[in-house]
Amino acid sequence: LVVHLRLIRKIDLAAIIRGDMKLSDKQARVLGACAHNANLPLVELQKSTGLRGHTIRFALNSLEQRKLIFYHPIINVAPLGYQIYHLFLNIKLSRRDTRVAVSTFLKKCQEVSWAAEVGGEFSHALSLVIREPKEIWDFLDHLSAITSGGILKKSILQELSFTLFPSNLWRDRGDPE
Repeated sequence: LVVHLRLIRKIDLAAIIRGDMKLSDKQARVLGACAHNANLPLVELQKSTGLRGHTIRFALNSLEQRKLIFYHPIINVAPLGYQIYHLFLNIKLSRRDTRVAVSTFLKKCQEVSWAAEVGGEFSHALSLVIREPKEIWDFLDHLSAITSGGILKKSILQELSFTLFPSNLWRDRGDPE
């Protein structure tokens, strides 16, 4: 199995909005360019900011040291023919043996990439990595058999892959910057 793995820059905008962090003009320009597309290579960052390479590297290093940006691995399963679905379920777990059976099933099911017990409207959240949407219904049928029909509510979300284009590409030419 070949996995496509890439690193993206994550930006902690909350710290900036709260005013916890002060940025230089150059750091702000680099951060703004990364906010539009976190995967920009150095050459593209140079073009978009007008800064030299060593200035950009220095800004990125200082932003990373201040924990304003950090690198996060992302696994892209789409080239392998898979799709990711997030399921939010309310599962009736009144008996201990049912709780153990559900937990065991979720741990052993190879389509489940992660699962968690959550609070609020749903009792469980999980992620399925599958090729065909029909596999969701097969998974839910199996889970329903374990819980004796105890799935009370479900919500299914599909994770989409997309490219974020800078706002200057979709603005009308007459719009102010």
